Amino acid sequence: MATVNIRITDENLLRELDRIVETEGYASRNQLINHILEIYVSARSQFASQALPSIVKNLCTDSIMQTIEISSQPLKTIVQLQSSIFNMLRDIAIVLGIEPP
Repeated sequence: MATVNIRITDENLLRELDRIVETEGYASRNQLINHILEIYVSARSQFASQALPSIVKNLCTDSIMQTIEISSQPLKTIVQLQSSIFNMLRDIAIVLGIEPP
């Protein structure tokens, strides 16, 4: 196993790393930095850069389809309520003897 020494000169960065170690349950800064480097290296691989566009496309498509499914029912309800209100206004206009809209 190779040893790499990293000097962190930014105190804010060091505090943020310590906060992540504590909140995310890492055993040490070293474990967190190793994880960060693993993610960076795997994200930079040629396979990841080729596969990422289709993965992102599929995730976006799934998200859009879920949004459509979730929002379609309230929209249908709104249209039905709007039609009902229009009919009530028409009935009121007839009772009052004015020209319905």
